[in-house]
Amino acid sequence: FPIEGFDYGNSPFHYINADVKGKTLALTTTNGTKAIHLAKEHKVITASFVNIDAVVNYLVKENNDVIIFCSGWKGMFNLEDPIFAGALSEKLLNTKNFTSNCDSLQASLQLYSSAKDNLFEYLSMSSYRKRNTTDEVIQDTRFCLNPTMISDIVPIFVEGKLIKS
Repeated sequence: FPIEGFDYGNSPFHYINADVKGKTLALTTTNGTKAIHLAKEHKVITASFVNIDAVVNYLVKENNDVIIFCSGWKGMFNLEDPIFAGALSEKLLNTKNFTSNCDSLQASLQLYSSAKDNLFEYLSMSSYRKRNTTDEVIQDTRFCLNPTMISDIVPIFVEGKLIKS
């Protein structure tokens, strides 16, 4: 049941309209919020397939070491986070500004390589997809995995808030 005054859920389609543009929003998630707070002593940005190119450009300009924090789901491994980590890592490594000798990165690259031709179908075996079978969530998932959906926004965690870079 929605809390009065909290009119939107976590669907990206709730936030792509004029009603929220320029407003401060409050959002909490099962896993991402915890991950952000665990890493809050460091510079934290959030990334997805929708803003992956903007994130790569931002990280190249920042020219610092990068840790990709896969938050998982309720303390467990999930497929979607390391697949995205593999996609982001591949793009960062291709810039030649980054290197890595990390087995988890290699595993993420392999997962992404296996999944990248059809991310939605690959994730059909994931616990996320098995838990989330409504038409709305399937539409949200397709949207979030669509490589043609491009955002130039890189959210940065500053003083307890995610703000646009």
